Amino acid sequence: MKKTKTLALLSSLALGMMLASCGGGTQPDTSKGSEEGTPSTSAAVSSQQEKIQITAEGDKKTLIIGESVKLTASVEGVTFASGDEKIATVDPTTGVVSAVGAGQVTISATKDGYKKGTLSITVNRPAPSGKVEFEAADHYSADGWYATGFMGMEFGNGSATPVTTSEDGATTYIGSFGEGDKETLKFTSSKAGEAELVAYIGAQQTVTVSEAMTAKFNGADLTLSGEITVDGYSLTWAEISLGKVNLVAGENTLELTMVSGGLSLDYLNVYGPAETTVTTVAAPAKETIVVTNENRDNLSIEVGDTLQITSETTGLTYTVNDETVASVSETGLVTGLATGQVKITVRKEGMYSDRITINVTPKKAVGEIQVEAETGVTEDGAIKATSPWSMGGGTPASGTTISTWPAGETLTVTFEATEAKEMKLYMTGKPRMNSSYQYEDMDLSTAVSLKFNTVDVSLAGKTLPAQALSSGWGVDYVQVELGTVNVTVGTNTIAMTAIEDGPELDYFSLKPIAA
Repeated sequence: MKKTKTLALLSSLALGMMLASCGGGTQPDTSKGSEEGTPSTSAAVSSQQEKIQITAEGDKKTLIIGESVKLTASVEGVTFASGDEKIATVDPTTGVVSAVGAGQVTISATKDGYKKGTLSITVNRPAPSGKVEFEAADHYSADGWYATGFMGMEFGNGSATPVTTSEDGATTYIGSFGEGDKETLKFTSSKAGEAELVAYIGAQQTVTVSEAMTAKFNGADLTLSGEITVDGYSLTWAEISLGKVNLVAGENTLELTMVSGGLSLDYLNVYGPAETTVTTVAAPAKETIVVTNENRDNLSIEVGDTLQITSETTGLTYTVNDETVASVSETGLVTGLATGQVKITVRKEGMYSDRITINVTPKKAVGEIQVEAETGVTEDGAIKATSPWSMGGGTPASGTTISTWPAGETLTVTFEATEAKEMKLYMTGKPRMNSSYQYEDMDLSTAVSLKFNTVDVSLAGKTLPAQALSSGWGVDYVQVELGTVNVTVGTNTIAMTAIEDGPELDYFSLKPIAA
């Protein structure tokens, strides 16, 4: 077959030459066309299948902002384009790439009839002019309280400053914040000029930075961008550019205001003009206001009563988080308005604030007897907290209330009376948290049994409601009537036994029956 094809081709060429000598040279070579196609068609097919190859001069595919590199294509006459001109620009004709921002960008080369070629270029920032730790910032809390713990929930008392130590103890950072909290970070620059500010920010859930905080530099608003992507609930860190700013020679100020909670801050890198020196300006040292009320962790007033907040610091201001439950005057006098719980923040410019919690209880009726539930638990008592949060351990919460307790355990409290009379028995408490970490109304008849001076008290139809707190976190204490009992002269006993995990209890009340 190969020999036959060669002879046929030679015959066709000879015939073509003869025709050309006779003036027929413009006739197409149909013999060759039938075997291999015309030359023009073959060239087009070949061009369409060829892919453009791009190479970087010196194979330099990693640049520092401000650097450039020339690219060369395997085909002449291509057009170069950048996939993201915020990272790098490219001259469409010469192929010179100029790095303008940190990140990774794809440079492409195109030409009609060829497959597009691409090359990935990585752009890094140069070494920063200086690094400023957010620990040196002036910390301001909008409500006088820095949340500590997972996703901004408050576990314990918070700290005077929001400085947190990493689990391995190797580093410290600032967080987490609440809505309205501010960090004012100052530093000096040896030169004026354009700079980029890059903050190392942590988050415990995926967040768009512009939705989580706002920023000002030397009084001018910054336009924030970027996102921190979190897989799960672990604290994830990322370098986030706050944008280009104009440094002044001397002191510069960055102010971050939290729109929502949950962020953490570690440090700020300043990328200034060449040979710029950046120096941290630490915030002035602050003292902490201390409220000196006796038993300050267990403050309580009745509706209509007052309590004076005391402190050795003068010139204080006071705010209350719920003005429907209590009010506070300019001098720190708190007045109970309705049953509930309030937090009073005590402030003074240049000092870290203090905050106290005050429980406002119902006004006692004339002749009413109140019995604190925790008096029924001795130091070596068997009742232990078994709520989902406590994981089966712990003692009665804060020593002022009784946390949920195990089935079969009995809480026994006693009180003295000077006269015998029939009275209404009430309990003030709240339902336990269920296994799904939710609160729900508690049917007392299935949760506990009750005896008063050894006499059974029926709890049929008695419900302890899960009344939500105004803050939205947890539920409030509610007073529930339990029934009529006969109080005797001398010692009286209230015994409540948990059928299933018992409720959280604050106190029992015995109120006279109206005539």
